[in-house]
Amino acid sequence: MLKTAPPTTNISSKLFMLPGFLNTTSVDTMWTRDAGKGWTYTQKRDNVEAPLFGYKTDWSVPVKEAALNRPVYAGLNYVRHPYGSAAAYGSVVLTFVPAVTQRVTIIHADTFSSSFGLTDGTPTDDQIFGVKKKIATIAQVETIMANMSKNQLKALMEYTLTRYNYTEHPPNYVEIHVQGGLEWQRDLLEISVATSGATSLASESKGVTGGEAAVKAKIKEFAEKFDVTAKVYDVERVTEVLNTGGRSARVA
Repeated sequence: MLKTAPPTTNISSKLFMLPGFLNTTSVDTMWTRDAGKGWTYTQKRDNVEAPLFGYKTDWSVPVKEAALNRPVYAGLNYVRHPYGSAAAYGSVVLTFVPAVTQRVTIIHADTFSSSFGLTDGTPTDDQIFGVKKKIATIAQVETIMANMSKNQLKALMEYTLTRYNYTEHPPNYVEIHVQGGLEWQRDLLEISVATSGATSLASESKGVTGGEAAVKAKIKEFAEKFDVTAKVYDVERVTEVLNTGGRSARVA
């Protein structure tokens, strides 16, 4: 079940209200778009990615090209939760086509977590090697399962046995690092929107002109452009269908 889990990423519904978002072609990272996180966060992110993925500052490589070579972070939605694999990051869940998992590396938890000891930029070689040993490909899910927490394994086993109890809080996510980017036209499969939980459409729509209706209209427009299904969920229950895209059915 872990090997066939859909790759997903959570984003804030507010992004759909940004001028020009409809005209974007791919998932941006903090390296390709100013996320407003500041130098300290940027340095910490580089402290993680440099030892794990071998990135080095090379001024002979154009900055834009170097930025595009950084991984896109997402998760394996191993219980197929409508609220996605990382609900704290946003109410909108973007599910990508299965082929994406053929170009990812995987680890059981957030590499940015202090528990891995990489963010301060002074890890020992043993620390780095210890984290690298826990990273795998989709063909090596045994490595991931060996390091998953008790609660993660419990959720995975319950899902496998069709006993998983869906609540507004999905289990801790399994992190994936997508190489080669995520393009809307090539990789997007479907969209779901959460109405409760760690983040919700209602909470993200506060202060937005037109409120939830305006945000949903923008999500619908985006889904129509890329011919994907978009649904609003209250945990498992679909409360509204924003679009019935043909691409979702064809790929599935």
